[in-house]
Amino acid sequence: MSRYVNIATRIWHDEKFRELPEDARMLFLYLLTSSHGNMCGIYYLPSLYACHDLQWKEDKYRKAIATLEKQKIIAVDGDMILIKNFLKYNPIKGPKQAVGAANRLKEVPNTPLLACFLEILKQNTSPEDYERFMDTYDIPYQYPINTPSIPESDTESDTDTETDTETDTETDTEEKPSPTPYEKIVNLYHLNCPSLPKIRTVTNKRKDIMRVRWKTYGDLTIYEELFKKAEASDFLSGRNGKWTGCNFDWLLNENNMIKVLEGNYDNKGAVCNGKYGLGAGENGKVGTLGGRIPEEAGSQHEKDYRRGYEEFFE
Repeated sequence: MSRYVNIATRIWHDEKFRELPEDARMLFLYLLTSSHGNMCGIYYLPSLYACHDLQWKEDKYRKAIATLEKQKIIAVDGDMILIKNFLKYNPIKGPKQAVGAANRLKEVPNTPLLACFLEILKQNTSPEDYERFMDTYDIPYQYPINTPSIPESDTESDTDTETDTETDTETDTEEKPSPTPYEKIVNLYHLNCPSLPKIRTVTNKRKDIMRVRWKTYGDLTIYEELFKKAEASDFLSGRNGKWTGCNFDWLLNENNMIKVLEGNYDNKGAVCNGKYGLGAGENGKVGTLGGRIPEEAGSQHEKDYRRGYEEFFE
């Protein structure tokens, strides 16, 4: 639940809002302030809950919902509600809010509206907070390749307050990083990961993730090693049949990227190779130790990996 919501007083002078039927205006204000809502502006709202709060009959509620959807003020998927301009006027600011919002979104049932929400989030959140949100929320195969477009609206009646939101532009005082080589990163993935799903479309979301990763890891050799280690791993490549969820998006998540580079997913008993972690040495030769073993192995794969590591270095 979001305890406080910004609603500008000039909403009552907004032409689009004033043209709405009285029931639709009442419902819109309810959707903004509902106790079932959250800080993301996308949430699960069964009609019976809303009707109980509003003391309406369901047909009245359905008619008002249809009006708001037709005016493109909200988007609806069954009992899921997305308030299109919620984040524009109630932005997520700071790392704590980004993590909190991501955790709230994890509670939301799976819906095509999530893709629309992520586009809205990108447009109304600073790059740093967007990255923190995505790192907290990222789940393999959570997002479809072809995301639906954001429902358009020309009204300012959604939650109209003035806010100063950071944008993804570089200031004159900041050192500008080298341009992100999107195509080269994708080509390295296809070249080195033949066992993993091919990329059909380089979406804006994928470009955002590559751009953010490139700010920290601005060396193509790192991505080459990342993809080679993923393909060499029986677990990540799916060869051992235990998991088939690894893909480009999963590998570019910062937490996953670090784990792969540090050797957490290398094969059982693998010898050392490379500066980032354990891997099969060239022609079976032992390289140099560069990885680390998790202090607490969680999955069965990690436990098997730890046993192989200990046996090899006894």
